[in-house]
Amino acid sequence: MGQSVWFWNAIAKNYAKSPITNEAAYQHKLETTQSYLTPDMDVLEIGCGTGSTAIVHAPLVRSYLATDFSDKMLAIAKKKVRAAGLSNLTVDKLDIDAMGYEANSFDAVLAMSILHLLPDYKQVVKQLYDVVKPGGFLISSTVCMSEINGLPGIFGNTIVPALSKINLMPPVQRFDKSELEASITDVGFALDHVWQPKRGEAVFIVAQKPAK
Repeated sequence: MGQSVWFWNAIAKNYAKSPITNEAAYQHKLETTQSYLTPDMDVLEIGCGTGSTAIVHAPLVRSYLATDFSDKMLAIAKKKVRAAGLSNLTVDKLDIDAMGYEANSFDAVLAMSILHLLPDYKQVVKQLYDVVKPGGFLISSTVCMSEINGLPGIFGNTIVPALSKINLMPPVQRFDKSELEASITDVGFALDHVWQPKRGEAVFIVAQKPAK
């Protein structure tokens, strides 16, 4: 992930000010996520960005750990958390490639708009399976780049990889909805809720780790 840290640090301020692309879809994801949250839960979020989603969900659970690898994103998130006065919400830096959390540590893990930006997203999904408690949930929203018209061809196959190599944009993985679902079920999760507003938009998934 080191090669894209510069990119996210550089855009942090503008990212924090940018409007949500599909407000209705975002609200649907928030409401659906909250239907799975309970006051006794310990929650981890990877790729929390500037912390907006974490601040919405944290009041509903026992503890909420919001993580990112961008120092600039985290600095903005910490300011938001202080302003919100949420004592159960912690913001911390995380190396996604080497999380280091103990197995069965969290009741739910959120990975919102992050899996398609990870060079080895399947390995990260496996790590998330390990840290989720039996009966717990993985909640994700992921762009399936293979479904987006216009990215194939010279832009998707040449320009994006070239810009990624020189840190002008993060690497973007190309997979479709079925491949994303398979990466989640192959490690042991069972799909509980799958929703996509329309083809080409992010796929929202709630998957459950089997209870022992």
